[in-house]
Amino acid sequence: MEKKKKSSRAPITCFTADAEFFAIASKGTVGIWNTSNGNLVAQWEQQDGVPDVHYSCMALRFTEKKKIRHRNAHYCLLAIGTDDGQVLAFDVLTNEVIWKSTISQSGRLTALSFANEETSLYAVGSHEVVEIDAESGQLVKSLKTTKKPIHSASFSLAADRKIIFIFDGYLRLLSLDDGKELVKMKSNSGHEQLVAISDDAKAVVTSGLGETSIRVWNCDWDTKTLSPGATIPIVHPASAIECKSDNSSADGLVILTVLESGLTYLGRFESPLQDKVELIHVKVEPDSSGVETPKHKRKSISAARLKSIEERSK
Repeated sequence: MEKKKKSSRAPITCFTADAEFFAIASKGTVGIWNTSNGNLVAQWEQQDGVPDVHYSCMALRFTEKKKIRHRNAHYCLLAIGTDDGQVLAFDVLTNEVIWKSTISQSGRLTALSFANEETSLYAVGSHEVVEIDAESGQLVKSLKTTKKPIHSASFSLAADRKIIFIFDGYLRLLSLDDGKELVKMKSNSGHEQLVAISDDAKAVVTSGLGETSIRVWNCDWDTKTLSPGATIPIVHPASAIECKSDNSSADGLVILTVLESGLTYLGRFESPLQDKVELIHVKVEPDSSGVETPKHKRKSISAARLKSIEERSK
């Protein structure tokens, strides 16, 4: 009798909005680290006897006590999305289950994100985007976005304009206030596994399933169109991409790409429409001696996050 192969899943990871904390989930355990000093802050484990939960996405937020009612300590809220359409919310510091909510009746959650300086949590289901009160788990509103399954999603949560970028066979930018479609474009590649939108919503980046390239697009809000910029070759398929505005120039953009092999690259653009860019290889050295480490001893990178120019300069 042929043995069934065990399904191997890459760990699910996330950062807080300020990138000060990092969480990674694997085999029923979630660990949270301080990115400044590398210390383990908290750890949550799935309890014995609880049905096995398959995670699909996570969001993490540390909140001061003055911003949370009826709590006497700092609050570490971890939201976990599952393959069966649920969101589970935990206070990791106390190991307390705060609430559970079923978001999608038709399958896997694609993405989760906390709104900046608010108590809202956004969850992307198979066909809808849901806003949840992060304290209670109560539904605030549900936006029906598409009749086709959503494969990937990314958020731009600026205070003046909250936008979600989704892929469902089309590249769509939608308002999170009312679900209105702002930009729509057919994807020529067929399946964009990864999508990212910049924090100012002026650029998006995409990469197809198994592809060894990433594509940059310019968002023109006057004409409501996406214009293609550079197609950047990479040596292996990407496992994560992110883009953020570079405040050193009016239309500047920085792109972070983590490959499935653990290689990580940065690309800096004067404009999203720039047709070529040189990628910078990001390396993690095992010690601080400053001596170049042989290639076979370098550590691979499983997750990374960009910070703004002002934050990096502090």
